[in-house]
Amino acid sequence: MALGETSAGRRLAFVFTVRGARVRFVTAYAMTPQQQEIYEGG
Repeated sequence: MALGETSAGRRLAFVFTVRGARVRFVTAYAMTPQQQEIYEGG
């Protein structure tokens, strides 16, 4: 899982899997309040 922000300011959580040398994104969704706290460093 990775947390990030779009150029438009949307904060998203990304779920992905790594298979060998490839990365496959599974889904992305708006961060939960807990994830936003982690993203902000708190």
